[in-house]
Amino acid sequence: MQRRDFLKGSAGMMATIAATPASAQISNPQLFELIKLHWCFAHPKLRQNIYTLYNSNPNHPTIAGYRNAVSVMKTRPATDPTSWLYQANIHGTNTPSGSWPAGAPWSTCNHGWQFLAWHRMYLYFFERIVRAASGDPGFALPYWDYAPASNRTLPRRSERQTTRPTRCGIRRGRP
Repeated sequence: MQRRDFLKGSAGMMATIAATPASAQISNPQLFELIKLHWCFAHPKLRQNIYTLYNSNPNHPTIAGYRNAVSVMKTRPATDPTSWLYQANIHGTNTPSGSWPAGAPWSTCNHGWQFLAWHRMYLYFFERIVRAASGDPGFALPYWDYAPASNRTLPRRSERQTTRPTRCGIRRGRP
């Protein structure tokens, strides 16, 4: 967002607030949504390349925050929508549907024409869950730049996990 766009939006929002009676300013949900929307776009989260972060400091605050969030999420029961396993199972599971938690949207990953939209929505909510679990309100998921051949493997820190959920939700030990 450019400064000029921000100033125009701020001026428009202030004019709207000034033109609205004081009693309606508090109870007007559309106005409140406008303010929330503007606040979100005025303070975007910056994603960073995981390889750049890791090579600069294996314990970079973003990596440490993600590590902490995953640990917190793994302690939660599989029936908790903010748990690591629940989130993995949204993407896909081989657990029989009769044994899923009530209303769980498991195995809903779409690999058809909705692939990009589905994953964008999934990552949006997953990042919010991770941000809350990390305790860092400025946390943004790092991205993996797979373009360089050297980046086509997971960073070493991630490879040293002793267990990991797989696509089908089964945990397997790893040396």
